[in-house]
Amino acid sequence: MTEPQTTTLIIEDEIILRDSLADYLEDRDFRVLKAENGRKGLELFERERPDLVLTDLRMPELDGLDVLRHIQKRSPETPLIVVSGTGNIGDSIQALRLGAWDFILKPVEDLSIILHAMNKSLERARLLRENREYQQNLETLVQKRTSELERANDNLLRINERLRKVVDSTRKLTACNDPSQFGAAVLKEFAEHMQAGGGSIYFLEEDGLRLIHAVDPGHAPELIPFPLEKNSILNRVIQEKKPLLIQNVIEEAGIHSSGWDGYSNGSIMAFPLEDEAGQLVGVLTQHNKKTPPFTEQDKEIGAILASYSCETLRAARSATILQASEARFRDLVDLLPEAIYETDCNYVLTYVNRRAYEIFGYPPGSLPDGFKAKDILAPEERERAREILQKRFNGERVGAVEYQALRKDGTRFPVLLHAGPIISDSKITGFRGVVIDITELRKAEEERERAWKFMQTVIDGIPECLMVLNRDCTIALANRQVREIVGGKDPVAMGMKCHHVSHGSGPMCDGIKELCPMKQVVEKKAPVTVEHVHQNGEGQSITVEVMAAPIFDEDGNVVQVIESCRDITERVRTEEEKARLEEQYRQAQKVEAIGRLAGGVAHDLNNLLSPILGYGDMLKEDLSRDDERREFVTQIVRAGERARDLVRQLLAFGRKQTLEYRPLNINETIKGFEKLLRRTLRENIDFEIKKAHAVPTVKADIGQLEQVIMNLCVNAQDAMPEGGKLILETAVAELDEHYVMEHPGVKPGLYVMMSVSDTGSGMDVETQKHIFEPFFSTKGEQGTGLGLATVYGIIKQHSGNIWVYSEPGKGTVFKIYIPVVKEKATQLEARSRTSGKLEGSETILLVEDNEQVRELGSSLLKRQGYNVHVAKDGNEASEILESLDGPLHLLLTDVVMPGINGRELAKRAVKKYPDIRVLYMSGYTGDVISHSGILDEGIQFVQKPFTVQGLAAKVRETLEL
Repeated sequence: MTEPQTTTLIIEDEIILRDSLADYLEDRDFRVLKAENGRKGLELFERERPDLVLTDLRMPELDGLDVLRHIQKRSPETPLIVVSGTGNIGDSIQALRLGAWDFILKPVEDLSIILHAMNKSLERARLLRENREYQQNLETLVQKRTSELERANDNLLRINERLRKVVDSTRKLTACNDPSQFGAAVLKEFAEHMQAGGGSIYFLEEDGLRLIHAVDPGHAPELIPFPLEKNSILNRVIQEKKPLLIQNVIEEAGIHSSGWDGYSNGSIMAFPLEDEAGQLVGVLTQHNKKTPPFTEQDKEIGAILASYSCETLRAARSATILQASEARFRDLVDLLPEAIYETDCNYVLTYVNRRAYEIFGYPPGSLPDGFKAKDILAPEERERAREILQKRFNGERVGAVEYQALRKDGTRFPVLLHAGPIISDSKITGFRGVVIDITELRKAEEERERAWKFMQTVIDGIPECLMVLNRDCTIALANRQVREIVGGKDPVAMGMKCHHVSHGSGPMCDGIKELCPMKQVVEKKAPVTVEHVHQNGEGQSITVEVMAAPIFDEDGNVVQVIESCRDITERVRTEEEKARLEEQYRQAQKVEAIGRLAGGVAHDLNNLLSPILGYGDMLKEDLSRDDERREFVTQIVRAGERARDLVRQLLAFGRKQTLEYRPLNINETIKGFEKLLRRTLRENIDFEIKKAHAVPTVKADIGQLEQVIMNLCVNAQDAMPEGGKLILETAVAELDEHYVMEHPGVKPGLYVMMSVSDTGSGMDVETQKHIFEPFFSTKGEQGTGLGLATVYGIIKQHSGNIWVYSEPGKGTVFKIYIPVVKEKATQLEARSRTSGKLEGSETILLVEDNEQVRELGSSLLKRQGYNVHVAKDGNEASEILESLDGPLHLLLTDVVMPGINGRELAKRAVKKYPDIRVLYMSGYTGDVISHSGILDEGIQFVQKPFTVQGLAAKVRETLEL
């Protein structure tokens, strides 16, 4: 049979914890009920009566303490575990005092902790129920057996009284103690008195008459089944319940044997046997008396004898019942968990139950002769036991007493012993007692003591002063911080008035008496918080927060108050800093949105700029240097290049550009870039580089990293028009959880930090809010407003973070954090170079869905001498591939096209031309053909817009790979 599921009620207002805990328990075959607040939790409890309740403390409508009071009152045996994240020790103390079975502090990292607490509580509840049921059943059974024994004893007394009056001839029957013995004895008495040749005695059973004894065996069957013959002698006696006499069986008409051949001639008598209630229980017969036959006088004497025989029969049956009852009583006593014993007047043990042997370590029935009750106690305890027993003799009320007892092997263990005299006929005939092994109880008490010490250790570890106060403002419990204030010892703190600690002089809340938290809590019956600014013992102004909460009794009265006091000066000081960080986080989100917009328009701009730059370059080459139109074309190309650079900056800002990541050492990168950097800066700039001794490897695009350094250094130079100091510094930084909490979006871990600091004009808070926004500039018309926006995008694309610290007139510091990787830093290989010429005669398949770019590419390649096939999309290019018979050396394809994209087209081309080279081009961002903006190794790519020189060089480089 499948055991029923354990029903658990979860009362939790945090849906994530409630659902995750419910899922966890349901996976372990628990039936889970869920409630989002205390009121709904109590409704579910009353309706479902769960086996266990898990509840939070701080909840809307009805908190966990009220839930605990209600459940404890309605069902004190239902386990209730508190799972709370308040961190307030008063809550845990109050919950445990109100009857919580366990208290678990959130957050719970491992839900098996809750499961362990639930299993432990359910096991405890089961043991409590079983123990209560066992005690109730035991008491009922003892009362029932005692009543049976009393009734049996009363019956025996009545029987004994009547047996004294039985004639001498019936005294021989009193020795009978079982029905079989009774049958033999009574038949013998009847045969002797009646001079009968035969006789038998039958008892009535459900299916017939059962033979107990026969004087002349052989003719009487063991069982005469029902129904009996109507006119048989046995049936007549049973029906009439009167003695029956037939003087001559042969002359009696209509007599049937009914399966009993005991009478065929002579005379016969039959007597009914009744119990004390007058119910027929058997039949006794006397027969085969021929001369003279049985007479009426024999019948009367036999009836008297039968009556006396019934008394003896009832006594025998009562004795049998008494023996069975005594056996059951002994079995019951042997089942008791306590040791039961009896002694004589000399304290020698005369009886012990089975549990006594188990407790004291003796095999059953192995107590030595003359073993006394005092021998179960430790020697030093025996005199005290004698004195306590003497007090009981003198009429003093003495309860169970604890002693140290001895097992057979000499080991000691604690017991509770309750003993008293056995009095019979106003005399003491011995002693009896109960011994309870309390080893587990003492272990539990030690465990509670350890728990109390642990709780004291926990509250001593709380950095704030923590006290539990009585209604008269005396201290009932205090942690180490309080004890140190008042003298360092428990007796000094306990019993003192709270104002000596929380409102007195010294480093606590001086001058707060008029705002006493204790008074407010008692009046409001609710927690209160009071803040106060005062001078501490060192003369410094600090802000102190006093928090107080009530502790209620079962009737809802405030009996104690838990109060904590802490210095919150630092917290108050950081409020403005937190507000600044929140504003910075919102600003970062705004910048991200602008970056996504920039990446979205880059493709179309690149396609528009490609023909402008391409045709401009070709037109410029066709015009002589003396042609005045050459300058017009030059200006067009310059404008296109500036637009191209602007698009690239937007892509960098939006983290959409194509990057080539390599494992780098930032110190080595700065070393290779240092000469160019120093030539760029003015002479009145005191430039200093501070590199950490050793920095871990980071994964970065060296070109983009150099651009970041250049932009920051140039900005720093612009902030110091009269000259100043510029420092470029590297370091290793471990960003922990505390740093992450104050800097949204940062992941904890190891980083390489690079900072650029200057002694320039600095920035105010409002300027810092917009510093990374595109087109925001502090340089007026001289700046594009994309320098720092580009830096921001590059750093974010490297999974890094950038922060600015500045004050007007005090300079600026930019700090960049790039995550460390485990790869080893490598030197960048030199880029592939062409043979020097950009012309060629190879066959190229050009695939581009933008008509202007397609025509530009075709013209440019043909101008360089290549044989060019042109397709407007992947489908048309596939048809060309299938129909082309000659050689094909290069596939120049756009990446994103309707239908078949560039990657799929390249796969098809390689199948037909295994040696073909592939060059991708795109105006989209790099992540279209790569993973997170990183080009796959070996892929050749040219970014739109491209120049004539740029495309020609890339085509030549790809063909010569």
